[in-house]
Amino acid sequence: LSGQIVYNLPVKDYTSIEALTDAIADSIYRNGYIDGAYIPSTKTVIHEGLTNAIYHGALGVSSVMREQEGGAALFMAEIHKRSLYAEFKRQYVLVVLTLDKERCLVTIEDGGLGFDWQAVMNKEYTADDFLKPHGRGVMLMKGLMGSDVYYNKRGDVLNIVFRK
Repeated sequence: LSGQIVYNLPVKDYTSIEALTDAIADSIYRNGYIDGAYIPSTKTVIHEGLTNAIYHGALGVSSVMREQEGGAALFMAEIHKRSLYAEFKRQYVLVVLTLDKERCLVTIEDGGLGFDWQAVMNKEYTADDFLKPHGRGVMLMKGLMGSDVYYNKRGDVLNIVFRK
């Protein structure tokens, strides 16, 4: 397959992240960009990219609230609440798969304000950082994909490259 596959994920349908992650990973696999052993790590990278795009980029919800008592539930409640706001109801995350005979480029654009991904990547992590309930997504994507995962300067567009 050569060409593009475009997905528009409405922010209000954030619960569809799992289904979209599966569909994208399946397209990447079926078109020969990864073998079966890499499906789980591919899903992890795509899932992290989509959740970052919706939760933090499009909806602007900070992960810091996860650190407080009951933080995970508060975080998800805030996501649900914001997804119903008029300002977010018509917003969507754009996902484009650009395929050719050598590579598949997955681009995830959140339409948000962006974020300082370089600060996350340049941070010196301690063992305690890995135990926190947030802040590991970009590091995890980079760890699995290396330089084949990169953001634009503003931090609102993520690119992931899969090569045959």
